[in-house]
Amino acid sequence: MSPRQAGAHRRHIANHTRVVLKSSYTARAAQRAKTEIVKLTEAGTITVKSAAAYRAHITKRTEAA
Repeated sequence: MSPRQAGAHRRHIANHTRVVLKSSYTARAAQRAKTEIVKLTEAGTITVKSAAAYRAHITKRTEAA
């Protein structure tokens, strides 16, 4: 796969990836969600800025243990 094809493939996947955000998270659910965000970022599916926004959203809505 050429670099151009790889970039197009990443953009295609990113356009079809939906991150579901909940109104509140337990501590365990928040950790799982953050781990998933890291995986998506490393795969190039979401941008670093989007990942930071998702993590902030999760942190803000995590219930105190």
